[in-house]
Amino acid sequence: GGGGAAAAAGGVKPRPIDTALPQRRRRGRRQLNEPARPILGKLLMDFFYFFGEEFDPAVEGFSVHAGGFRFLCNGDPPHPQVNDPVVIEDPLNMFNNIGNKSFRIRSVCDAFAGAETNLKRIIARYDVAAGAEVLPSIFMPAAAAAAAAAAAPNPSPQALAPGGA
Repeated sequence: GGGGAAAAAGGVKPRPIDTALPQRRRRGRRQLNEPARPILGKLLMDFFYFFGEEFDPAVEGFSVHAGGFRFLCNGDPPHPQVNDPVVIEDPLNMFNNIGNKSFRIRSVCDAFAGAETNLKRIIARYDVAAGAEVLPSIFMPAAAAAAAAAAAPNPSPQALAPGGA
């Protein structure tokens, strides 16, 4: 695929976006019982991992031009929008950065990293198939704990009294 403004800047080595997430999965061998097509939960985990742990908006950018690719912003010469918080090239005008106002991108990446950590903890602790309400505990663990405590049945005063039923 084409190079967009990043390739026009020269010295930038684009990597296809469609290989960014599966790279993590390729590090290990596929288990015999693992499906050939990844399940949605695995893709979600890979997404959280990539954008929470691997992607660095200060160094990398994205283009959706010609199928999409990611690139380093600090090539020689650097990308024209290298000083923006994150570079996401507009597919219609590759010199327009649609991510130029994304000043909280680091907070978004941190939220994805936290979501991955929480999801791993939940998977390790619980039988995820047993409960359908997993997402609130991934994104808002404190709020989910408070909601669970509020939903728990409160013992009646009689049950707390000595000899109470």
